Amino acid sequence: MLMTLLITSFFLALMFMSTSTPLLMTLLIITVSATVALLSYLLSKMAWFSFILLMVFISGVMIIFVYISSLASNKMNPTRPLPALVLASFLLTLPLLTSNDYFTKTSNTHSIDSLPLTTLTSSPSMISKLYAPLIAPLTTLLMLYLLLVLLVVVKTTSTTKGPLRSKT
Repeated sequence: MLMTLLITSFFLALMFMSTSTPLLMTLLIITVSATVALLSYLLSKMAWFSFILLMVFISGVMIIFVYISSLASNKMNPTRPLPALVLASFLLTLPLLTSNDYFTKTSNTHSIDSLPLTTLTSSPSMISKLYAPLIAPLTTLLMLYLLLVLLVVVKTTSTTKGPLRSKT
């Protein structure tokens, strides 16, 4: 798992060097910071450290993206195909990314409903129960719902009266 995350982070960094648009650069920086935060969690087993690291990275990237997008012109950047080396190396490491047996294993854990309420509320790992394999579909549904709400808010806001750029 660690090697897969290291390889993924490396190839995302290679893709970052071949991009020229601020939006794609921001997306790649956020993805690299998420993989680095996951790596730091797997190595240190301290969730709070990796979470704070991720939040600091993302907040810094958001500030830089707002500044760069307010300075950048409105022209469309031409899309370039990915360099052959990055594309070939990603395709070669794709079997490494998909060979994890995590999704094929059956869970031997008991249902959360069978646990007493005092165990759920007094446990120090209460927050990690949100990401337990038994609640993964609910967590995924919550993430998709938040993404949908984000897209609806972005679509309904007026682009002509935005705070970043005034029409002159």
